[in-house]
Amino acid sequence: PPPPRPSPHQPNFPGLVGWHNTLVQRRATKIIPACRKMTYEERLKYLKLPTLVYRRHRGDMIEVYKIMHGIYDKETSIKLERSEGGILTRGHSMKLKVHGSVHEARKWFFSVRVVNVWNSLTEDIVTSSSVNVFKNRLDRFWQGQEVLYDWRAKLTGAGVRSLVM
Repeated sequence: PPPPRPSPHQPNFPGLVGWHNTLVQRRATKIIPACRKMTYEERLKYLKLPTLVYRRHRGDMIEVYKIMHGIYDKETSIKLERSEGGILTRGHSMKLKVHGSVHEARKWFFSVRVVNVWNSLTEDIVTSSSVNVFKNRLDRFWQGQEVLYDWRAKLTGAGVRSLVM
């Protein structure tokens, strides 16, 4: 069978939108005189600027929070199916149902790619009282992630199991 077609959501794939944005960020960080001789990761740390991969995950989680808490109009927002797990033995009360994907392209859809990351969060994060509280708790939970300054790293951490990205 032919190799799977690349997706614009796959970071670091030459010729795609995500890769182009990374190149723009790489070039922009070199403009600062103090950063010219540093590696890309060193420039990101020096400027305290997270990678695009990290920002994409964070933005996805903020959107899921808004959808799950009814901040968006329920008629127009994407439908995310809650898992019906009954008694919880681990995780949190707002777990999403994991849907498999037959086609390679489908796993990059928002409604599929966010499930494992959302389900890996803790109860106190997903039940935050406001979006700002959610952002602060998420940042604290993901503090120390390699993906924060290393574009090649994967999102890992407490409770993250089999992440798609």
